[in-house]
Amino acid sequence: MSYRNKICLVAPYEELANAAERLLLTLPFAIDIYRSDLTHIVSDIPVLESRGYQVLISRGGCAELLRRNCALPLVEIKVSLFDLFDVLSPFIGQSQKIGVVGFRSVISSCKKLTEKLCINSELLFVEDDHANDMEKQILQVKQQLDNRQFDWIVGDAVYQDFFARKKEGYTIIQSSDESITKAFEDADALTKAFVAKHKESLYFQTVFNHYENSLITVNANGEVIHVNCNAGEVLGLEGKNIRVLADIDPALESAMDWERLTQGKKIIGTIVDADCGTLVINQIPMLAENALYRVMLSIQTVNNLRGMEYNVRRHELARRGLSTRYSFRDIISTNKDMLRRLQLIESYAKTDATIMIYGESGTGKEMIAQSIHNASNRSHGPFVAVNCGALAPQLLESELFGYVPGAFTGASAKGKMGLFELAHGGTIFLDEISELDKNLQSRLLRVLQERQIMRLGSDQVIPVDIRVLSASNHQLQALVKENKFREDLYYRLNILKATPLPLRDRREDIIPIGQHLIQKFSRKYNKPVIELSNELWQLLLKYNWPGNVRQLGNIIERLVLSITVSPASIDEALLLLDDMETDGEAVLKNSCRKCRFVNGSFGEIRLAILQYILQQEHYNKSRVAKRLNVDRTSINRWLNEQ
Repeated sequence: MSYRNKICLVAPYEELANAAERLLLTLPFAIDIYRSDLTHIVSDIPVLESRGYQVLISRGGCAELLRRNCALPLVEIKVSLFDLFDVLSPFIGQSQKIGVVGFRSVISSCKKLTEKLCINSELLFVEDDHANDMEKQILQVKQQLDNRQFDWIVGDAVYQDFFARKKEGYTIIQSSDESITKAFEDADALTKAFVAKHKESLYFQTVFNHYENSLITVNANGEVIHVNCNAGEVLGLEGKNIRVLADIDPALESAMDWERLTQGKKIIGTIVDADCGTLVINQIPMLAENALYRVMLSIQTVNNLRGMEYNVRRHELARRGLSTRYSFRDIISTNKDMLRRLQLIESYAKTDATIMIYGESGTGKEMIAQSIHNASNRSHGPFVAVNCGALAPQLLESELFGYVPGAFTGASAKGKMGLFELAHGGTIFLDEISELDKNLQSRLLRVLQERQIMRLGSDQVIPVDIRVLSASNHQLQALVKENKFREDLYYRLNILKATPLPLRDRREDIIPIGQHLIQKFSRKYNKPVIELSNELWQLLLKYNWPGNVRQLGNIIERLVLSITVSPASIDEALLLLDDMETDGEAVLKNSCRKCRFVNGSFGEIRLAILQYILQQEHYNKSRVAKRLNVDRTSINRWLNEQ
C-alpha cells in the first residue's frame, strides 16, 4: 500500500472499513484505510505517525484514544440521531429489554431517543474521560451486564471488542454514508487548511530569514525567540548558544526601552556601539490583548545605511535625468592647441580642486565637465548639472539646497532633497554661474568653505562631500569689478581654469565633427548616411560658427532629416541654411559657383529658386513642397514676402 495520502481512516470495526471503501470509489478523496480496534489502537499509533499522515479519521472510543495519545489532528465520525434511529427502530413497540453499551460520546443521545420511541432500555457507559484506563471500566460494565437481564444489546465497537462472543443478540451502531462522507469532507478541508497555513508559514519564514535587515524577535522577558540569517552573519552568531540578548551583545540588551515598549510605542533609530560595529536599531512592539507579547528588533549597520543612502541618491539622480554621457575620448579634435588644453584639463580631473570652465556658448562646457567627472576618483559617484540661469533665484535655491515639509507655500508635504545632497560623493556642475544672485552667491560660498548645507526651513546642518565645477561664458573678473559677482566666491571658484576653443579657431575639426554628427543623427532618425559635396563642406569651413559645435549640430541634424540626394550639393542645402544667412551671406554667394542664383540677398535667391521649381512643377504647390521637403505654408509665406 502507498502511504502518500495525507488522510487515513482508522476503522475500529470491519463494517466501517467496508463502507468507507465503497464510498471512496465514487468520492473525490484520496484516503487510506487502516483497520484496528480498541485493544490495539494505542500500540498502532507509532505506525500511523511514521507514515506521514496529516489528519486521522475515526469514531467512538477509537477516536477518543487517538485524540488523547496521538499528535496528529483527528476528525471524528459523529453518530447522528438518524444513525441511532436506524439501529433502535426494530425495537419500537417490542417488549424486549435493550442494553445500550458504549462510550458516552456515542450513546448519550440514546436515552432521550428510546424514551421518545417507548423502547425499554438501559444505557451502560464507558466514560470518554477515562479512555486510557479502560480495564476498570470494562470490569464495571461486565458486572452490570451480569446483574441485569437484557434481551438484546445495542452498542458501539467497545462491546464488540470486549464483550461479545457471538453475533447473535448484538447490533453494532453503524455510521451512515452521510456521516462518513461528512467526516471525509471535514478532513479534506483540514488538510487544505494545513497546506495553506504551511505555505503562509513558509512565506513569512522566508521573508524573515532573507530580509536584508538583521531581525531578532524576543519575548516580553527578553528571551530570544528567533534570529534571522542576516542577523546571524552580521552579528557573528554561528556556534553561539543564544538564550537572551546579552548572549548576542550586552549593548543590545542595554538598548531595550521596555517601559515604552510595554506601552506599544515604537523606538526608532537607536544607535548602539556593539562588538561588530555601530548599529542602528528599531524596536517594534507586538501587543496581544493589550499586553506586550514580543518585540522585533530590526538592525542595520552604519555601512549598510550608507549604501542605501547612496542607492537612494542614484535613484533620484536617474529619476531627474541627472547622469553623464561623455568622457574625454568623446571630444573630437585634431587641433594642437585644443589637444594641449584637453591634456591639461584631464590632469586636473585627478584632483579634487574646484575648476572654472570658460567658453563661448556651444563650445561643450558641460561635455568637458562630464569628462572631468568621469576621469576623476569620483567617477562612480553622482554627477549633477545645474543651469543657474534657467530658474528664478527662489526656485533655484530650493533646487540646490532642498527643503523640509511646509518650508514655504506650495512646498511638497514630503520635503525634497536638494541637488547638493544628491551630488554627495560626486560632482556638481554649476553652469552659467554668473547668473547667480547675491544671496545664492553667499550660500554657495559657505558650501565651498564648510562643505555643509542646510535645507530651506530647517536648522539641521547636513555635511556634503562634493567637487564643484562651474562654467561661464562671461569673464567673471569683469563682473567682480562691476560689483555683480562676489570677489571671495570668484577666487574660490577660479582655482583651476579650463578654456575650450571656439570652433572658428579650430576649423580643421569642422569636417571630422560634422561627419561624426552625420553618423549620430542618421542612427537616431534611422536615415541613410548622407555625404556632403566638397563645395558644401567648403561653405561650412568658411562660416564663423557663432554658435560653435551646438550650431554645427543643428545644421547637420537638419541636413540629415531633409536631404534625399547624396552627395548633398549647395543647391540641395541652400534652403536649409537660414541660420547662416546673416553672418554667412557673403560666403554663400561666393561659394556657390555652380549655382545659377547668385545675385541678391538670401531671400531673393530663395525666391528665385522657388519660382524656378514652381515652373518645373507647373505651379503645383504640393509637389513643390514635397520636392523641397517643406510645408505649403512656408511656400506661401516665401511667395508673399516678394
